[in-house]
Amino acid sequence: MGEYEALLVDLDDRDVVEVFVTYTLKVNPGMSRQTAEAIVRARAQGLLSQSAAFNTYTLSGLEKLVRSLSAVPGRKVLFLMSNGFLIQNRRSDSMQRLKQVTAAAAKSGVVIYSLDVRGLVGDLDSDLSAERVFDTTGVMQRAMRGELMASQDGLNALARDTGGRPFFNTNDFRQGVAAAVKETSVYYLLAWKPDLEQPKPGRFRNIDVSVVGRPDLTVRVRRGFFDIDPPPPVRAETEPVNASKQIPTKLRESLVAPFPQSGLPIILNAFYHDTATKGSTAVAAVQIPGELMTFGPQDGKIQAVIDLSGVFYNVSGNPVVSFLERIVTTAPDEEAAKTYRRDINYSYPASLKPGLYQIRVAARDERSGRIGSAFTWIEVPDLTKKQLTISSLILAERTQSMMANVSNPGEITPITQSASQRFRRQSSLRFVLFTYNTEPSAVEGKPDVAVQVQVLRDNQPVITTALRKINTDGLDLARLPYAAEISLDSLTPGQYILHVTVIDRVSKQSATQETRFEVY
Repeated sequence: MGEYEALLVDLDDRDVVEVFVTYTLKVNPGMSRQTAEAIVRARAQGLLSQSAAFNTYTLSGLEKLVRSLSAVPGRKVLFLMSNGFLIQNRRSDSMQRLKQVTAAAAKSGVVIYSLDVRGLVGDLDSDLSAERVFDTTGVMQRAMRGELMASQDGLNALARDTGGRPFFNTNDFRQGVAAAVKETSVYYLLAWKPDLEQPKPGRFRNIDVSVVGRPDLTVRVRRGFFDIDPPPPVRAETEPVNASKQIPTKLRESLVAPFPQSGLPIILNAFYHDTATKGSTAVAAVQIPGELMTFGPQDGKIQAVIDLSGVFYNVSGNPVVSFLERIVTTAPDEEAAKTYRRDINYSYPASLKPGLYQIRVAARDERSGRIGSAFTWIEVPDLTKKQLTISSLILAERTQSMMANVSNPGEITPITQSASQRFRRQSSLRFVLFTYNTEPSAVEGKPDVAVQVQVLRDNQPVITTALRKINTDGLDLARLPYAAEISLDSLTPGQYILHVTVIDRVSKQSATQETRFEVY
């Protein structure tokens, strides 16, 4: 029994009920007809209950997504790709939840375009992979003719009620995506404020828009909304609220938000390297613009206070490492605070196992209350596989206007990773990388590793160095370092890619790493 067949049984379609009762009696000789019908109806109710739960989860998640998009400015287009669901289920609140999604879309500026991922479908009953009751009378075939349209009713309602369009019965989704982009690139914004003193507030209000005198035009507009959101639940306070205790909570809300918050713009970058003491380490590099900090008197000084929090999530979405810091910046005086431009640069290293991680960071200005957040990804490689691997490219800015091979003992100095990776044209770009799992030669007992550096713009090389051998004298061969500097004065302002290739000429392996940077 399928979901639509269960729906027909629940709606007391006697022909469909008779088919399933007859089949049940056939496979269970001696069973009474009353018992067989009870089994059929119980089976239908169980399937519809499962379907109702699925619909609830789907529409509830869709509503949360639509509401979260309110933080993104402007008009938003959401493509809902699904194989359909039934909304006529009397055991679910799908109709009410559809209206809630529509109301949320109206307030968040979201237009939904529905795509049926089943593509071009002639008849769902002709699907040979689906288990069907064998019926020689043709009753089931006639009854199932409405299955396709019924499964598309919810998708159709979500699209048309939010001002979008459904795209069904096609294997070419490009047509639907292109039409949606075209229709939403130019639009009219109509505003209307409902009367809050209506006798029955909180109802779903239908909207009908037409162009007077132009019956040839098609108007696409959301069909309605709930005029008043239900009040949020009130939580009893067991103790007075301490403002200082609210800071981690607010930062936590920003960390788990689906989209970055831009109240306090921050820049986040991440890089990986392996150390002899901590092993595989991922570093989160954060930069907060100094001109956006709010200064004020504190402890006899002119200071700005930033609360910074971050979390490393594994591929399963579980937090593995977190940090919370309070950063205090002091200006010389009130006048200097008005033109303060010194950025905050902060980095946090985390020892992690091999795998893919997402890093989320949020910052809050204590005085203004502005909050900003940023997300990025970092992959920690598995060095136990003994494959040639190189670390992330660690970039910094130097004033020396030359490119020099400085992979010599004593010349590898620690540098601070630039979170923004923006560098002045009058400076030099300095980078450091580490190579792992090199193979020593049988003759010298040392690895023979060479490196080539390229700077690309628009996928075209603008700087290419010759292949250079990395000097290994006196260095940690398990973490072979290499550093170089590139003069930026010959580059025009814009976006570039630093591409580095390392070749192990003993094991005949190579590895590449690249990162983006900007010259201004």
